[in-house]
Amino acid sequence: MLAPMKFLFRWIFRLVVLITLLVMGLLLLKNTILEEVVEGELAAATGLRVSMDRLEAGILKPTLTMEGLRFYNPAEFGGAPFVHLREFHMEYDRTALARGRLTFRLLRLDLEELTLVEDTSGRWNYEVVGDQINQLAAGRTEPLDFGGIDMLNLSIGTVKRYRMSAPNEVRTLDFHLHDELFPGLRTPADFLLAAGRLAVKLGLKTAAEAFPTNQPPAMPSTAGG
Repeated sequence: MLAPMKFLFRWIFRLVVLITLLVMGLLLLKNTILEEVVEGELAAATGLRVSMDRLEAGILKPTLTMEGLRFYNPAEFGGAPFVHLREFHMEYDRTALARGRLTFRLLRLDLEELTLVEDTSGRWNYEVVGDQINQLAAGRTEPLDFGGIDMLNLSIGTVKRYRMSAPNEVRTLDFHLHDELFPGLRTPADFLLAAGRLAVKLGLKTAAEAFPTNQPPAMPSTAGG
């Protein structure tokens, strides 16, 4: 499970930069208009269909909250939701942002569901989507320096594994991880330590054990969805 989580973290942090820039220029617009713009930009940045239930951007406070944020699988992986974030909330340092540095006072991520799909040729959706995002990002320039996260509050609900070659076999793992705190994330080493702590918390002792052949790990046979 470590590799998808690392991919998910990298993906979300890259999108956070894009979201923040959009919000800075559009804070005075109605949230409904802002939702459409952010959805469109996220779709362009990922190549995926995107939807959200609610977006609220603070005008007087440096905050942004999205609820029910969903990224959908490409058509070749069925088109169902790939990542469903119940909540994506950030509080950023406005002074640092004015100086071109994106620093989060608080980043709260509540992952309701992550669905791993393997197609009939053995490709996993997170690998294909990751390559797709990297290709789309190649033509973009990073307008901000990353200043770190003072506090990451992470919740993880359910992870599902689905093989298109065996459509009736869906395996589900319920993590029930709530409000796990990771303070002072600034360097790559900080994130590696946090990922290791998360792996232990989720019952994955080592990266090699979790992904011995660079594939999602075997999951309990608990019937799901």
